[in-house]
Amino acid sequence: MARREGLNPEQQEAVNHGEGPLLVLAGAGSGKTRVITCRIARLIGRGTDPSRILALSFTNKAAREMEGRVKALVGEKTAEGVTISTFHSLGLKILKAEGKRIGLAHGFSLLSEGERRSMITQLVRDLSLPVDPSLLGETISLWKNDAKTPEEALETESRELRPLAEAYSIYEKLLRAQAAADFDDLLLLPLRILRRYVDAANSWKGKFSHILVDEYQDTNLVQFELLRQLSSDSGNICVVGDDDQAIYGWRGARVELILKFPEHFPGARTIVLDRNYRSTPTILDSANAVVEKLVSRHPKKLRAEGKKGELLGFIEAEDESDEAERVVSAILADRFRRGRPWSHYAVLYRTNGQSRPFEMALRAQNLPHTVVGGTRFFDRKEVRDLISYLKVMNNLSDDASLLRIANVPRRGLGHQTLLSLGEKAKSAGKPFFYILSEEAKSIANGPARNGALSLLDLVGRWRARFQSEGLTPDGLTQFISEARFREEIAASYESPRAIELRTALLMEMVEAVAACGRGKGKLQIGAFLESVTLDPPNNRDDEETEGITLMTLHSAKGLEFPVVFLCGMEEGLLPMNPDRGSPESIDEERRLCYVGMTRAKEKLYLSRALSRNRRGSKKRAEPSRYLHDVPVELTERGGAQPERSEEENAQMAKNFFAEMMRKLEE
Repeated sequence: MARREGLNPEQQEAVNHGEGPLLVLAGAGSGKTRVITCRIARLIGRGTDPSRILALSFTNKAAREMEGRVKALVGEKTAEGVTISTFHSLGLKILKAEGKRIGLAHGFSLLSEGERRSMITQLVRDLSLPVDPSLLGETISLWKNDAKTPEEALETESRELRPLAEAYSIYEKLLRAQAAADFDDLLLLPLRILRRYVDAANSWKGKFSHILVDEYQDTNLVQFELLRQLSSDSGNICVVGDDDQAIYGWRGARVELILKFPEHFPGARTIVLDRNYRSTPTILDSANAVVEKLVSRHPKKLRAEGKKGELLGFIEAEDESDEAERVVSAILADRFRRGRPWSHYAVLYRTNGQSRPFEMALRAQNLPHTVVGGTRFFDRKEVRDLISYLKVMNNLSDDASLLRIANVPRRGLGHQTLLSLGEKAKSAGKPFFYILSEEAKSIANGPARNGALSLLDLVGRWRARFQSEGLTPDGLTQFISEARFREEIAASYESPRAIELRTALLMEMVEAVAACGRGKGKLQIGAFLESVTLDPPNNRDDEETEGITLMTLHSAKGLEFPVVFLCGMEEGLLPMNPDRGSPESIDEERRLCYVGMTRAKEKLYLSRALSRNRRGSKKRAEPSRYLHDVPVELTERGGAQPERSEEENAQMAKNFFAEMMRKLEE
C-alpha cells in the first residue's frame, strides 16, 4: 500500500508545496494528519526556523497527536520549537500578553462551563427573562463566534431577540467587573486586540512565517478572521479539511469558509487527497453517491486502496425495539463468523434519545457496551426522576431516591423542611419515608404540608397498584400523567424542541417497560429496575473491555470501526426535521450521513424502522432520502455476495465453537 511505502503523489505534492496559500481537501481516511506533520518536517528540513511555524487544531487530543508525530519526525528538541496548539490555547496566550490593552488584568479569571452556566441562569432570573438559560447561553456563544458585539446584536437582531441582546450586554459587563473571560472570549478578545492595535497585530503576525490548520471546515468567523490577521504578512497559510465533513454549523462553524478559501486567499493552490486508506470500495462508492447530491461542495470522489469488500447490509425492522434486536443479532452473527472483538462494532444514531432500545437489547444479551457522546438514557434527568419514583415504591427505605423526587414536580417542599425532617430521620435511625409519614400533618408551613401529604398519597397508591397489577405500559403512562411530569417539563424549558425531546424520554421509559415485560407475565417493579440498572459484567478479557460502542453521529467524527451500524435511517431522524429545515441544514444532515458511512472500514449496515414511537403513539416512519441515493447493487438486497472459500468456512466454524466454549466458561 502506498501509505506504508511513504507518501502517495498527492500527499507528496501537498508536503512539498512552497510559498503561498494552500488548500488541502482531505477526504475521510486520506491521511490528512500525516500530511500536516510531514509538511512541518519538510519546512524545517528546508531551513524554516521551528519557532516560526504555527500548527492549529480544534482539540487538545488532536494537538497532542500532532505534536507526537512531529517529534518522531524531527526529534524532540527541534519539535519543541514549533507552536502546536488549539485555537483557544493560542488565544489565551495572546490575551495573557496583550489583555491589559482592553482592561483585562494579567491574572484574569477564565470561567469554567459550569460557572458560565450558573452566571447565565442567575442573569435570566434577575431579568425575569421568559427564556431557558441554555437558549441564552447558546445565543450569546453564537454571537461571539460571529464576532458580534452586544451593541451590534442590539442593532441588527430582530425584535424577538432584543431581550437576549440586552442580556448579552449585561453579561459582558458582569464579566469585565469580575476581571473574567469565558471560553468564547479566548477567540473574540484577541481578534479585537489585533484589529484595534496595529503594533500588537504586527508583533503577532511577525512571529509566524508558516501557519497550518487542521479540520478547517470546522472554523467559525472569529477563527477565520484571526487566521487572516496572523497570515497577512507571510501569506503562507496551509489549511487541511473536507467540506463534505462540515457538520458543526449549529455551533457556529461556517462551511462557506472552506468553500471560498480560494477567494479569501487569492492565488491559493488546491490539492485533493482522494485516496482512502480506511474503507472498502463498496462503502466508499455508497458514501460518494450520498454526498454527491450536495448543492455546494468542492468536486472530489474518494477512491479506496483496499479490496472491494462486502456489500452493505440492510436492516428493515418493525419498530425501534425490533431494530435494536436485529442489530444485536447481526453483531452476534458477525462475531461468530469473523471472531472480531466487541470493540470492533459501533452503533451510530442521530440523537441521544435513540440509544435506549440498543442499551436494552445489549443488556438483555449481556453484551459489553459503552455509550459515548451523550448521557446514557437511564442517566438523563427525567428518566432518573421517574426511576427514582419506582425505586421508592420498590423500597421505602431508599432515602436518596425519595429526596430526589420530594420536589419533582414542584410541590412546595422547601430545602429547610427537608433538612429538618432529614435530621429527625438520622437521629431516630429511621428511613426518611417513615419520618415523613409521621410528621407530614404537623408541618407548620401550609404549602409544604400539602406537598408532603400529596407525595405520600401518590407513592402509596401507585405502590399498591403496581404491586397488585404489576408494572405495565398503561399503568406507567397513567402515573406519568398523574405525577404531572409533562407539566413540570413544560414549566422548566422554554424551547418547544427541548420540551418535545424530554417528553419523548418519558415515552421511551414506557416502551422500556413494555419491552421488559414482554412474555413474562406480571412484571414486578424490582425486576424492571434490575433490568435497567445492572451493568454488563466486568470479567471480560482485556481484548473486549471496551465493548460495543454506541454513539451519536457527531461524536463519531474522526473515529473508525471495522463494522458500523448506521441506524434510524428515516425522514425526521436523518435528516432531522426535513420539512422545517433550511436548505443549508438539510445539506448538513447529508454531510452527517456521509460522516457516519465513512466511519466503517470493512462492513457497513444501514438500518431503518417501519414505525417509531413518537409522543406516546406509534407513527409510520418514511425511509430516509439518503437510502434512495445508495445504489441498490451495492447492498445485499441488490447484489450477490461472493461465496466463502473453504478456509473462510473453516475459520467461521472455529470462531463459532471458540465463542461457545467461552460462553460455557463464564
